[in-house]
Amino acid sequence: MYLLAQIWFFLLLAFLSGLALGYVLWRSCGRSHLVAGHQAQLQDLKRRLAAAELERNRFSAAALEAEGEILKLRAAAEAPSAARTKVPEQTVARGLTP
Repeated sequence: MYLLAQIWFFLLLAFLSGLALGYVLWRSCGRSHLVAGHQAQLQDLKRRLAAAELERNRFSAAALEAEGEILKLRAAAEAPSAARTKVPEQTVARGLTP
């Protein structure tokens, strides 16, 4: 009977010491450590978001500039062709066509 009582006593002692150690570890390394880690990740994500938005704005401005350049080049390319299709009256009167 003494052996069973001793086994139960040491099992209870191991359980209580594990419970106390777990509580101490959870309090010291638990929530505050997790919150600090999440705050660091949040700051990193905010920094990356700001960099991505800046890059998007830069690419958007470059795209608008390229579209404006395309419109200028189209207008410049169409201007000589419009002048070529319009035949001057003098050449028509002489019977010369381009």
